[in-house]
Amino acid sequence: PIKLHAPYCKGNVEESQIPGSVTNQFYDKFGYGDFAAEFYSHNQVFAKEEFQPLVCSLQKLVGAGKPAIVRKTMEVQANDWWGITPYSVDIVFVYNERCSNFETLLPADTQKSLEQGAHGDFAHFPNFKTMFNNGPRAATTLSGAQINLLAAQAEYGVQQNADLFKDLLGA
Repeated sequence: PIKLHAPYCKGNVEESQIPGSVTNQFYDKFGYGDFAAEFYSHNQVFAKEEFQPLVCSLQKLVGAGKPAIVRKTMEVQANDWWGITPYSVDIVFVYNERCSNFETLLPADTQKSLEQGAHGDFAHFPNFKTMFNNGPRAATTLSGAQINLLAAQAEYGVQQNADLFKDLLGA
């Protein structure tokens, strides 16, 4: 999850504060972090200075209860490891994060289960664990309700940003 208390909007987040405030599979695209360097150290495709303003935009959306979806035009950096040459890209970042506006629309029993956190039917929502989310007998299995809730939130995010996606896709 995006940590709302991390001071990204002030522009003074130290590199050591980044792990744990956003997922490593996001910040590595900006050249941050050395977590599992054998997997992530060659993944930078965007300039480091683009990172904090982008996370600030995501924080503001999450804080306002909205889906964490931001569209930006960015310069892709050269990456010799992956054979990438520089170019400009119009990109939509869809960050999998809880959305309180969506959750208020859910049935009362679903809301209650979400409020139970790790003790409810939707432990770790929307960032379900890829292994053992539902215990050792369900090593890689999510329940139908978990999958449906995740899909419903994704649909809500797309619907709330329909104009953004239509413009991006030229529809």
